[in-house]
Amino acid sequence: MGAAQRFWFAGDTGYCGVFKEIGQRYGPFDLSAIPIGAYTPQWMLKAQHVNPTEAVQIHQVGKKSMCLQLRICSILSMLIPSISG
Repeated sequence: MGAAQRFWFAGDTGYCGVFKEIGQRYGPFDLSAIPIGAYTPQWMLKAQHVNPTEAVQIHQVGKKSMCLQLRICSILSMLIPSISG
């Protein structure tokens, strides 16, 4: 992004209250990338990955204009057949 635009990448994370603080302290952001990971079973993976609803909440409290939702497994599953075929 250019000098006038701000980008934020959430990393591999579970939902927590820090996202509101990040938005208040460093936002607003023009674009953010929030990964949606393996989130079930919820009791086991809640601390590691966000589900789609939590990703939307991160976007809303984090003062982001646009958001790119990342699902790396979807991308890999599209690439693997073409690599092996």
